[in-house]
Amino acid sequence: MLAMADKNFALTHRLIVVTAIVLFMVSAGLVAYLYGTYNRERDALGDASAVVSNARQALAAGSADVEAALDAVQDMLQRTIPSHRTETSFRTRRLSFELDSRSSVEALDAALLEVDADIRGHVQTLRAQRDHLFLGMLGLSFALMASLLVVSNWAYRRQRTLLEDISESDRRFRQIAENISEMFWLSDVRSNRVLYMSPTFEAVFGISLDRLYADRNVWMRVVHPDDIARIQHAQASALKEERVDFEYRVLRADGKIRWLRACLEPVRDESGVVIRIAGVAEDMTARRQFEGDLYDSRERLRLLIEHAPAAFAMFDTH
Repeated sequence: MLAMADKNFALTHRLIVVTAIVLFMVSAGLVAYLYGTYNRERDALGDASAVVSNARQALAAGSADVEAALDAVQDMLQRTIPSHRTETSFRTRRLSFELDSRSSVEALDAALLEVDADIRGHVQTLRAQRDHLFLGMLGLSFALMASLLVVSNWAYRRQRTLLEDISESDRRFRQIAENISEMFWLSDVRSNRVLYMSPTFEAVFGISLDRLYADRNVWMRVVHPDDIARIQHAQASALKEERVDFEYRVLRADGKIRWLRACLEPVRDESGVVIRIAGVAEDMTARRQFEGDLYDSRERLRLLIEHAPAAFAMFDTH
């Protein structure tokens, strides 16, 4: 039982570690994705700012490429995210520039400055969003780490308490099982092995516990041949969820015969399926010997009375 609790403790900590790794990987993946999105949008806005700068230079120089530069700005406005007011202002002032280029150069340049300012404003907004994202993910990571530490500490203390309780229960159980005259054992149905056998087994069967744990059927080799069928029937009945009481004999290697009276009790899980068999056996040898001696004495007395040559008389002295 203690080993099982230790195993559960290890599984709990392994689960916590795996959960932490998965959550950190998800967080790292999300941060990488959002940073990638931020960088792409920032680069796009940087290109847009360069397009505006080229248009302003062409406008100031009176270059023949000014129309192409203004077309590039207008195309950029359709692909980026400036405000509707800025885009409308640029279209209006470009139209005025096309109608009267001399009088509208300053107004168009001002519209281009507004577009550039709008683009830079979006860059600042993206930078602020990036910083907020970083701080948010950093806070989330610290919160996650703190939560994992709290959960891990709770699981550790809870498991330690459980292990201590199980250890104490196991100690009390062994004190009882190892100091009673009866033989007690517990076997697992699914693995077909003995989970526990009290030390009384060695004194009764003359077989070491190590041999029994290595081979759960070793004790059947010293059972009286006439009693094997009775034991097999009792074991089958216990598997059918029935409590069974029976007696059998043990032929020890030293030639002595021991009489045992055993009781098998099925142990069920939550669904009612028998998963273990608990058993207790009492050494009846001395009682059998006493009963046999008493029977022999009564039989001798009967024979003596029946075959006595003279009559017996009983007198009451009172």
